[in-house]
Amino acid sequence: MDLGIVMRGEVLQDKRADGRAGRAVATWNTRRVPTRLTAGWTNRLFVASAGAWRGYFPLSGDVLWNPQDDAAPYALIFAPRTPSPSTSWKKMRD
Repeated sequence: MDLGIVMRGEVLQDKRADGRAGRAVATWNTRRVPTRLTAGWTNRLFVASAGAWRGYFPLSGDVLWNPQDDAAPYALIFAPRTPSPSTSWKKMRD
């Protein structure tokens, strides 16, 4: 399954820096649990920032749940060490 999210530029830079530093996994909190993730690392987390798609990270089929977080109780698990290269896709909005 492919999921698309929007990250602020500084957050995306931090996630990529964590991957370069050797961090194996990172998380992205969300309000809704995705229901069609497949097992393993067969999913992709596409990231947009500053109005353009920036690439994707491999996304785990597992989701963490924190019942104490009312705003965004689900955490997507992705691999920041292996981002796709930046893309030159069309802007999302003008």
